Amino acid sequence: MNDATRAAFERLLHIARCDIGRLRHVANFILGVLETRRIRPVRIFAVDHDIARDMATIIGGLVEFLVRNVQKAFRAEIAKLIKL
Repeated sequence: MNDATRAAFERLLHIARCDIGRLRHVANFILGVLETRRIRPVRIFAVDHDIARDMATIIGGLVEFLVRNVQKAFRAEIAKLIKL
């Protein structure tokens, strides 16, 4: 996890613990990330700009992580496809 993603996740955890008004949206988003359930990007529209930015940062971090791991796991297969 890069520094920006970690910072965004820490901010959302703080909100989930302290802010009753936005708790449900942020907590459900965090649960979706941690349990690798379906992440509902529509939740971004239910919160303010700063929280939405943190959610988007986390989604971007997950995508980066997945792409990196898929590339490593399937490097040989990808190389074969490129040669075709």
